[in-house]
Amino acid sequence: MLVTGNFLEPSLEFQPHWTKPPLTYWGIAGGMMLLGQNTWGARAFQILAFCLTVFCVYGLAGCLWGKDVAPYAALVYATSPFPLGAANSVNADTLLTLWESLALLCFWIGIRRDGSWAFHLMWLCLGGAFLTKGPPGLMPLLSILPIYWLLRKKTREDFPSLFPAAGILLFVLVGLGWYLFEIMTHEGLLQYWTRDEVVARIASNEFHRNSEWYKPFTIYGPVLIFGGLPWIGLIVWRLKAIPWPKGCWTDVGYWKQNPEWLFLLLSFFLPLLIFSLSRSRLPLYVLPLFVPLAVALGKGVHWLMTRGKVSLATINHLALLAVALVVVGKGVMAYRASPRNMGQLARAVQEARREVHGAHLYFVDDKPMYGLQFYLKDQFTRVVHEDVEPESPSIIHVSQLPARIQADCSKGMLAMLLMARDQLGRIQEIFPPEFMQDVKLENKTPTGTLSASSEAGDTGKESRPSGARFAVKEIDKKWALVFPCPQP
Repeated sequence: MLVTGNFLEPSLEFQPHWTKPPLTYWGIAGGMMLLGQNTWGARAFQILAFCLTVFCVYGLAGCLWGKDVAPYAALVYATSPFPLGAANSVNADTLLTLWESLALLCFWIGIRRDGSWAFHLMWLCLGGAFLTKGPPGLMPLLSILPIYWLLRKKTREDFPSLFPAAGILLFVLVGLGWYLFEIMTHEGLLQYWTRDEVVARIASNEFHRNSEWYKPFTIYGPVLIFGGLPWIGLIVWRLKAIPWPKGCWTDVGYWKQNPEWLFLLLSFFLPLLIFSLSRSRLPLYVLPLFVPLAVALGKGVHWLMTRGKVSLATINHLALLAVALVVVGKGVMAYRASPRNMGQLARAVQEARREVHGAHLYFVDDKPMYGLQFYLKDQFTRVVHEDVEPESPSIIHVSQLPARIQADCSKGMLAMLLMARDQLGRIQEIFPPEFMQDVKLENKTPTGTLSASSEAGDTGKESRPSGARFAVKEIDKKWALVFPCPQP
């Protein structure tokens, strides 16, 4: 978006990318415009969204339980490892969680204060959630609709309407406006969204995202249990001290008299059920569930405090411990050598490019490397074995690579290939035996830490093509840089 100036159509490698609506990308782009193309800029909107969500949790707990409980619920959310960790990555779910928590807060403000204006804002927030991630943004309605019906039946007939015309109009303009515009602009887009992004994600394994029947237990279970520590542990440890009414779980009358708890249960378990039944499952999908979870845990912590079962010092120590663990964990992940760390890989590539005075970088793989593109702050040419769209400026077919390298050499530029080490043998498929004999380039052979390889692979098991030489620099256990070297 920043390169092309086209902010209406998300793109990856300059090709349309319709998987998600653009609101998250606008947030990323805004942060980069403000703070630069760096990790601070990319994550700035995430931190803002996280902080605002903490205030929403405070307000929601206040509406449900009163101002005495609100600080504990906000503290639980602010120091739970999973929401805090998610805010330090780039994703759409942190912003989605903000919109959904705002919608829940506006609903309860409308209930407690008989304010129809709050229901208008609720639909505006649902529109923001829909513009962030599409249909999953409507999950709050799973708890809002039955609780509204229950409260309206319990109280009075003149209860404020949950479907004000102006509120629905706000939802259509904010939530659906961009979709409608793009559908009218791009033929077949509606079919793609309904077939691929809704039906296929729910009912098929097309996207290969943990579709096995047991994955809800292994993907969502650990996240919901360990992502809410230490507060879940505190509640479980002192569970008997919390004054749960006896038999409340099977007492229908109790739920009618305590719609707040019913609301939290519906807000947590109904979306979790849908996420579990869907064939597409990722840990961040359940991030919005930490809002009702934090409100419930905050109520439990308040109970323990008011009854002297836990001290304020213990709560402070637990909060500090949770934050410290997240900070330490983030530091360890940042500096621990890992093939998945694109920042480390980018630094290794930049160092190698300085050694050879700025080589043209080619990435040989069918999978994209968006993180590497971000850290390098410029484009590299991706080399794929699949068919390439003619208008793809940053992707070429493997058959085009020899000609591209010849063109680089004619300009006095060395080529540098980044590829997986277990794919080094495929160099034989890329270059014809006579190719390197025809390339003329003087005084550009890599030196220093680069090791001349008489074989096409780093293991010595692949024989090199006749007349071709390559210098190989191993980066880590997964990645290597390959320099096609001209014959003397």
